[in-house]
Amino acid sequence: MNNQNENQACRTSKSSAAILGPIARKTAGCALMSLCLQLVAGQASAQTNVQIYGVVDNAIQSTFGQGTLGQTKTEVTSGYFAASRLGFKGSEDLGDGMKAFFQLEMGLATNTGALQQGGRLFGRTAQVGISSSLGSLALGRLGTPGSGTGPYNMTNGPKPIDPFYLGYGAAGWANSSNTMALPLRADNSLVYRTPQLGGLTFAGLYSFQRDGTEAVGASTNARVTGLGLSYDHGPLFAMISYDHTDNPLPGQPAQTALQVGAVYDFNIVKLHMMAGQEKNEFLFSTAVESALASRANFAAIGLTVPLSSGRIMLGLQARKASQIQGGSYGRRIASVGYTYDLSKRTALNMAFSDSRANQALASNPSFNFRQVGCGVSHFF
Repeated sequence: MNNQNENQACRTSKSSAAILGPIARKTAGCALMSLCLQLVAGQASAQTNVQIYGVVDNAIQSTFGQGTLGQTKTEVTSGYFAASRLGFKGSEDLGDGMKAFFQLEMGLATNTGALQQGGRLFGRTAQVGISSSLGSLALGRLGTPGSGTGPYNMTNGPKPIDPFYLGYGAAGWANSSNTMALPLRADNSLVYRTPQLGGLTFAGLYSFQRDGTEAVGASTNARVTGLGLSYDHGPLFAMISYDHTDNPLPGQPAQTALQVGAVYDFNIVKLHMMAGQEKNEFLFSTAVESALASRANFAAIGLTVPLSSGRIMLGLQARKASQIQGGSYGRRIASVGYTYDLSKRTALNMAFSDSRANQALASNPSFNFRQVGCGVSHFF
């Protein structure tokens, strides 16, 4: 009986081994393959870095006195504090201190779901380049150093010249500075930025055609040259930028913009200042004056005061423009705002602005209004 049981147990063991053997081998093979993939992925991740990031920012905004009849307009608006976006960026270590990098960033109207920047898929930024100890060199669609947008801008970076970060509706200083208001992004661009040397950083951009593909002959393209120089040391950040856009029409003047700005951190308060001059800005925008405007000067001053888990922002901006056929226009905007940080990535944002125009625009409700807004922004 015992022999019979032993024989049966032996047959059962052999049968189990016959069944489990292939399963065990397959399991071991899968485990080995998984380990190899992890090792390869670990080696690749040590050399490359890819990041998905973005901003979702919406607000409710009411404007009192806007439009031809001076009505009140209440709306849900996108990009109140920061423009809503979705982006992809990454880099690869090439050795010897060199890196390859890329960035693709789309602008989104998160109140409607539509694409921004004229429907471009990656209208905010599209670039690929190489960086080393000598600086960064890139090709693509990029903002100029004075545009207030993109990785090479010097007006709206980690130490923004504008306390309102060019946002908060009418409060942002882009309403007085057309170049930042566009903002001036250029297709077909080549850009170079130096490393920081003694607090100084230089950036230069050249676009072979600002919008769309290049045409035959340099004179038929709206070419852009953008230059910027910044100084960052201790509590002081200062910058100067110059943008020049060729007019492809024969005999027509180029658009130029010169801007200077600074922010100084006194610990208990930050002082923001900016001034500049634009010529022939009607080529691409008409922020205040008519299409006949030929020259505009602007200036702005503001404060940022830390308060609780947020900050109070105060700003006053003014613009004066003259026309080719005579006459002048002026506008000033006074604003106060507050941002409350719910976390490192989420904030509540609110602002009130009073806009007043004089001379020929004194009775125009599009430039004489009060505006209040409140929204939420989330960074990821």
